[in-house]
Amino acid sequence: MMKMSSEIIDGIGKNVDRLVTVDFSGRGVISRLHEALTQRQKKPGALLAAERLLEAVKPDDFVIITAGMLINPWYELGETDGPVGAAALARALQVGLGAKPVLVTDKAQVDLMKAACRGANLNFLSLERVKETKLSAAVIDFPMDQDNAMEEAKGVFSDISPKAIIAIERRGPNEKGVYHSLLGYDMTRFDAKVGVLFEEAERRRLLTIGIGDGGNEIGLAMIKDSVKQIIPTAVKCRCPCEASVVPNIFTDLTIVATVSNWGAYAISACLSAILKKPDVLHDKNIELRIVRACVDAGAIDGVFYTPTPYVDGMPAELGASIVEQLREIVKGGLQGPLLARKDYVAYARSLA
Repeated sequence: MMKMSSEIIDGIGKNVDRLVTVDFSGRGVISRLHEALTQRQKKPGALLAAERLLEAVKPDDFVIITAGMLINPWYELGETDGPVGAAALARALQVGLGAKPVLVTDKAQVDLMKAACRGANLNFLSLERVKETKLSAAVIDFPMDQDNAMEEAKGVFSDISPKAIIAIERRGPNEKGVYHSLLGYDMTRFDAKVGVLFEEAERRRLLTIGIGDGGNEIGLAMIKDSVKQIIPTAVKCRCPCEASVVPNIFTDLTIVATVSNWGAYAISACLSAILKKPDVLHDKNIELRIVRACVDAGAIDGVFYTPTPYVDGMPAELGASIVEQLREIVKGGLQGPLLARKDYVAYARSLA
């Protein structure tokens, strides 16, 4: 029976992985990134992440999620891809594992991250109050100065002892310490130095997960050689450092998806399947509410650069559809063995 259960979960994980890597945007990038990653990890990254999170995170444990990508040249504006997924995954970790999420971003994106949390039905409080309460999350900004960031990272890790850290659509430093946009522009002086959080996590041997969709996100170092073949600026950026846009931050697990938010939803879906709790993954109504709240708080679409309810150039309704399809994949995968039973007629009648 245990073997069958494992096969069922693996099947759900593969279907989840297929859905979130369909190239709806037509960029021609995600399938190649996904193929390279599959060769490295062998198993769907979202399923691996869900399994490792279940092992590492217990009720009331803290999990750090960092997200938010400021857009060049609108340095005060962040895109909808990242914060929306962070809020949804924070909700999933709270509902499924009883975790206490701490969302870390740039000072310029704190308001939109808080709004995203509200859209996801999350209470956000100060970090001190989250320590004392349940059903709450914290949203904090991180320093832009490297030295201050290193001190802050040590303080945060010592203070809350997180069990895992997850990056969603988040830049990190390359081999020369420079943070880049995907097009190769230097964003170092505008970005919070979240790379040091992963360095500190590695020193403490904590679970690290990176989610990306392009090549300049934390986690993509796992397939850097492949990214170089796909993304021109992964070989040489447009700034004076003349190095790669791929962050030199390695994570234990990496997930790629057509939209980075969808990679976060994939983890939630796999958690939902393993726990047999459908509501661990949010629904389409919550998805639309998160996106709308995020935009109303100042986020912009990362392709059209306008404050419209789009994510990576695609309407919020598409993301909502992906969420609903993920829910059906989980539901169908778990029900499948029941529907194959010889007493299916009796089972069906019991539902009437």
